[in-house]
Parts: sequence; C-alpha cells; structure tokens
Amino acid sequence: MDQIVEKTVRLFSKNEYVKINSIILVGSKLEDSKSDFWSDTDLIVVLKRGEAIEKEQIEKVVLGIGEIVGKEEYRTKDNIIQRLVVSFNNLIEKIDLKIITYEGWINTESQTTTQSKLLYGKSIPKSIKRNETLSKGGRNGENLERINRIWFVLFECIKKFMRNDNLIGLHLLLQLLSEYLVLRMQERDVKYTTNIHRMGYNEKLPKCLEFEQLNYRDKWAILSYIESLSIELDKQLGNQYSGYESRIKIFKEYLIKARKTLDNRT
Repeated sequence: MDQIVEKTVRLFSKNEYVKINSIILVGSKLEDSKSDFWSDTDLIVVLKRGEAIEKEQIEKVVLGIGEIVGKEEYRTKDNIIQRLVVSFNNLIEKIDLKIITYEGWINTESQTTTQSKLLYGKSIPKSIKRNETLSKGGRNGENLERINRIWFVLFECIKKFMRNDNLIGLHLLLQLLSEYLVLRMQERDVKYTTNIHRMGYNEKLPKCLEFEQLNYRDKWAILSYIESLSIELDKQLGNQYSGYESRIKIFKEYLIKARKTLDNRT
C-alpha cells in the first residue's frame, strides 16, 4: 500500500464521526504494471448500513490527506465523488474518492464486475440485479428528473438562438453535448462492465454532431444541428432507461415553428 493510500485509509478508519463499513481500492493502482505517473488513486469509502453522508465531517478527513491544490466534486443522493489533486510529500498525487452509503453501494457499485481490493473493513455481498424503471421515487425519480432536464434545455436552447442570444444558446448547446457524452460514457461502462478506463477507444461522434457542422452564425444550420443532437440524445435515453417515452415528435413540432419564424424574417 503506497503512502497516500495508507494515510487516507487511516484517516477515514480512525474518524469517529464518519462510520465506515469498508474502504476499497479499484483502478490501475491494483497492478503495478498498469500504474504510471498519470494514474489516479481510485478509492471507494462505503459507509455503515443506515449511515448518511455528512459532508462537513468528510471534508475534515479529506483536508488531513495533504494540501488540496485542485478539486472537482459531484453529489447525488447516495454518494459524493471528490476528484482531488493533492500536494503530498513533495509530490503531486491525484485521488478519485467516492464516499457512498451502504444502500447506494448495494444498488449500484455491487452490480459491477470491476476488479477491487478490500483495504479496510468488511466485504459486502452482491445484491440481486435491480430493474431500472422511471417511477417517481428514489434513484428512478432522479432518472426522470434528468430526462426532463435534458428536454427542457433542448427547448430552451432553440428559444435562445431564435432570440439571437448566442451566448446563452451556445452555453446550453454545450451543456447538451456534455449530457450526450455522459450517456455515451455510461453506455461504454455497461459494454465493458467497468467505469475504469485507463485508455480510451478512440471513440467518434456521429457525423451529424462533428464540430465542423456547428455554425452558430447561421440560424438554419444551428437548428439542424440541434435537431440532430436531439435525435441522438433521444436514442441514448431510450437505450439507457426502460419505460422511457420519446418526446422527439413534440420537439420536431417546435422546430417546425422555429423554421417558419425564420421564413417570415426573410
């Protein structure tokens, strides 16, 4: 166990306020032959059953690891992911730290076949495979919120460009492209049964979404680009979520109105 891993495990395991079930190492650090200067340290901290995430206490533990010189954080109902750049013993170390509830682990992480090593605590049994639908509660409710948000931004993006607000229009368009790429990454994780990809696969965008197709100065061109993006997003959402109902027909009616507006302007 290298020094930064050892220190992180010690800090979490000794903290009386963050109650830990287990600490798990995943990723390239599992094998020296796959680890190099660019490798992150990927750690999953699983809380004890029934324990909630206390962000303030977790921050105190994280600050003890070393000097935080860069940080990116994501939060869901069941976990916090902190991507850290840490100055430690005159070295720059990169740590991907996921703190997850016991219930969150059972529902998600325990379903993967990613290789891992238990560093501290008790191993956790695999659970039965969950069926992900779009009901209103729990994680499935979060999925429906995500779908609603994506379609809201698609409609809003059209409106902003039609009002000649290119700054907000482009901001929303890049947000939608980001959502599309995340859906593609999640699809890749399912395909390779892991979210740890030391190297990529030289993936390509669909031809219709290549950046040379993006001409925000031409309203006809930008509407065509957004239409292509909506079709690709619709496909990805349909592939990922059972029970998903496409909204592409309604969206295309909105596009028709936008194009008629452009006709009237000429």
